[in-house]
Amino acid sequence: MERLVLEQGTMVELRAIAAFVDQCCAPWVVDSRTLYHLKLAVDEACSNIFEHAYAGQPGRLEIEIERSEAWLTLRLRDWGQPFDPDDLEEPDASLPLEQRRVGGLGVHLIRQVMDRVLYRFDTTLGNCLTLQKKL
Repeated sequence: MERLVLEQGTMVELRAIAAFVDQCCAPWVVDSRTLYHLKLAVDEACSNIFEHAYAGQPGRLEIEIERSEAWLTLRLRDWGQPFDPDDLEEPDASLPLEQRRVGGLGVHLIRQVMDRVLYRFDTTLGNCLTLQKKL
């Protein structure tokens, strides 16, 4: 298992996070599209954590990456404001742009590019977002 810990993470760290995901996942992923999807999902999730869970303030973020025979699992843990992505309504893509609500597309995008998206909150362990991609 590979692990990255940011004690005072902010949006500034997004490039370093992408490099970490690339370094860890590239040896296990056979095609560039899948690797791009992994980095995109983590970037969106981390952006949401920094912007919403921590309201733009620096905060602790842990990212763990592990591979099993069939799955690549990325776990993101933070101790900011809890947010369950399952509570968010799916965006209505049939509406004209000016009638769509602002926000929510990042979570939708994560769901589209990952095979499993799981969320868990614990008062001690914080928010844990698990992203899985079938290999």
